[in-house]
Amino acid sequence: MILASQTMCLYGFLKQYIFQSACLLRISFYKLRKNAFKSL
Repeated sequence: MILASQTMCLYGFLKQYIFQSACLLRISFYKLRKNAFKSL
């Protein structure tokens, strides 16, 4: 049971990390796109 709880904890941590990375990527992509439109 201990191993199962550790796996769930690790899974939750990975899910949160991936979600944060996706948000950061989306924000940086939005900024890049905005700057690209400005340079045009």
